[in-house]
Amino acid sequence: MNTKQKGNLLEDIVEHLCSGIKGAKVSKNAEILGTRSGNKREVDVLIKGQVGMFPVSVVIEAKNYNKPVGIEKVESLKSKLDDVGGDLGVIVCPKGFTKAARNLATSNGIKLFEVVDPKLGDNKLFIPLRCIMPNMAGYSFKVIHRTIGEFSISQDISRWRFHIGNDLLTSQQLATHAWNTGMIPQEAGDHTAIFNAMTMSDAEDPKYLQYCEIEVHVKVIEKFYLKLIPASFLRDSMTDRTHFNLDIHLASRDADMEKAGWKEFSSFEEMDKTAEIKDQPDGIEGLIIRPNYQLSIN
Repeated sequence: MNTKQKGNLLEDIVEHLCSGIKGAKVSKNAEILGTRSGNKREVDVLIKGQVGMFPVSVVIEAKNYNKPVGIEKVESLKSKLDDVGGDLGVIVCPKGFTKAARNLATSNGIKLFEVVDPKLGDNKLFIPLRCIMPNMAGYSFKVIHRTIGEFSISQDISRWRFHIGNDLLTSQQLATHAWNTGMIPQEAGDHTAIFNAMTMSDAEDPKYLQYCEIEVHVKVIEKFYLKLIPASFLRDSMTDRTHFNLDIHLASRDADMEKAGWKEFSSFEEMDKTAEIKDQPDGIEGLIIRPNYQLSIN
């Protein structure tokens, strides 16, 4: 692990640990004066902040070892914490920790984290990320006129204009508006959005206004995508709780999804079968995202 990789590793740890610390101040390669020894003690990262009414300080040590960290490093950090008055001690090592180190850390309130990331080398694990993307496949309109009097409408749907607030929307834009405002559920099926008391006009006769009810019938289908993401995660060595770093880039167009590394499948079953790979972290099986998104109305 070179200096840059070590820095990236620490940044992940710091981000994770700072999530509950208000106004956290982070210092790398910090020096702290020991209250017992009277000497300056160096730590890889020092975090200072506030939890509720109480000030806290977190001391982080990163160990660039090719084997698990032993009990002596936990003893060393415990001694340093006692000297500098740290509230929490953390040791990070890509290769994990011995059983004795974990036992001593647990009894002394020290956190141990194992990091897995492609940048650290020897990582052949992948996270199969499934994506079920809703897609508006088509739409149609039903115009209902209930009042007494003349009502006429062009058979050319491209001439229709719908008045929504201060906006004048085309037929396609009205369907998009229904999607974006949640009137159309973003799940597979045939759905209907109902607009009561709609003001409607004709693009070729914009001053002639008519009033009606509009039903927008939308067919929503689901598209299935899979992406194998190199595993990058932070694992608590005592609890086995894992914090994954997932680089997720989604797009509404198939070509852009393909550029982002996603592969499309014709069915959920085909996608799910392809996702059954051996080289994946424990506890991550069956990971699925179902994004809700808005469409451009222009």
